[in-house]
Amino acid sequence: MRSSPIGLMGGVIRLDPYDPAWAECFLMEAKRIREVLHQRIGQVEHMGSTAVPGMIAKPIIDLMAAVEDFEKARSLIPDIEALGYCYGKDDEIADRHYFSLKLKDGLATHHLSLAESESQFWVRQILFRNYLRAHPEWSREYADLKRRLSVKHAGDRLAYVEAKSEFIELVLEHAGEERHFL
Repeated sequence: MRSSPIGLMGGVIRLDPYDPAWAECFLMEAKRIREVLHQRIGQVEHMGSTAVPGMIAKPIIDLMAAVEDFEKARSLIPDIEALGYCYGKDDEIADRHYFSLKLKDGLATHHLSLAESESQFWVRQILFRNYLRAHPEWSREYADLKRRLSVKHAGDRLAYVEAKSEFIELVLEHAGEERHFL
């Protein structure tokens, strides 16, 4: 039995039933980040599947913090690393700085992204999360897809992520038609 509602070894695909404790885990980590970065960041958002009530998810809390200037945000890297996060260069997503927090046993517990709030990355994350929160039928369909793909791509996290992309784009297309989801 795990002592924490979060944590996953790298490369492992495991989906857990929704846990209301994920929201509290987000709040505690957002507060810890804010205590160090203060006003150097804007709003901090809970994103990803753990931010959608009722959604199955990999038990890792995804946070996203707004920065005024993407390039100047590089100056925050040492302070974030002092919190125990590892900076991960992410060439696939050009408009975010990505960090991962791992426990001593190697379990990843949190991912943190820094992005400008007008960036494509930020907007897509918020649209997707908000649309799933507002449309339970799409949430159920996404959960079913994730279950199937977690079995099909059990040993290949990259294939699992890529296989979800068509559905994600479809949701974003619908969400974009209803811009109030931002």
